[in-house]
Amino acid sequence: MASGLAIDVTHSLDGRFRAHVSTPVKDPEGMCQVVGDHEGIQSVEYSSVSGSVLVHHDPSTVRQEEILLRLALFVSIERDLAPVTLTLVSDRSDPGRLAYASGAVLAGALAARWLGVEGRWGRLLEGAAGVGTLAAVAKHTWDDVVEEGDAHPEVLTAGYLLVGLLRGNVLPAAVVTWASSFGRHLAQPHLSVEVQPMRFPAEEDGLPRYEIAVRQDRSSVRPLSVLTALLGYAITGDPEATGNELLHGIRSMSSLHGEVMEGLGGIASATPMSFQSPPPGAQRRRP
Repeated sequence: MASGLAIDVTHSLDGRFRAHVSTPVKDPEGMCQVVGDHEGIQSVEYSSVSGSVLVHHDPSTVRQEEILLRLALFVSIERDLAPVTLTLVSDRSDPGRLAYASGAVLAGALAARWLGVEGRWGRLLEGAAGVGTLAAVAKHTWDDVVEEGDAHPEVLTAGYLLVGLLRGNVLPAAVVTWASSFGRHLAQPHLSVEVQPMRFPAEEDGLPRYEIAVRQDRSSVRPLSVLTALLGYAITGDPEATGNELLHGIRSMSSLHGEVMEGLGGIASATPMSFQSPPPGAQRRRP
């Protein structure tokens, strides 16, 4: 995406989520006030140091997707209506170089065992795979704690790897630990959309009017995520199992609101929404 504007949801719980904005917000106080001016949004906090936005809300009143669209619209307006990529897969979705390196060593150890390499070199390779995997998991856990204040529970399999190292059963433990800690990053479903606001002339009230076009972001689709989606379709028979869950969530929210999003402060009371591939029967409406 040419503009480079992105909002990544790095942590999400029921009624609470944290998002990272790729560029500094010019008016943090205004952003918190304007984005948070909606029933059900309890608080919006912005950190200029980390570029993160922390939102507490009542999910029974306002959905996370609508809050993200409000944030994307504000950020885009600040940047001359540049498109914004929304994603539920943050930078944490990339396990990092150390994870890839340890995975390569692990693959080498598995190949060596399959080829019958034994003795000192075989033990050294398996030991390197175990230690490398343990180091990668430790770094990934530390990064999660520093950035988000928590760690994913699958990293607890590092304990299994430690036991494997002590008992000399390194390779199976390393495979389980690496797969459980990093496998989800390689097969994550594609959860990104591109949001493109458009400005329209003000009417009698003098307030600017906008429309939001939402389409799937295809710039970072991973081959394994495509395979995962196809597998989901094969198992469930549901075409939406192959699609973008974030996009489906935004469509659902839009449908509940009559294909509009409630406006921000200083903007007309409703912002129409359109989609690249509208669902059957959907129509674009003007406020």
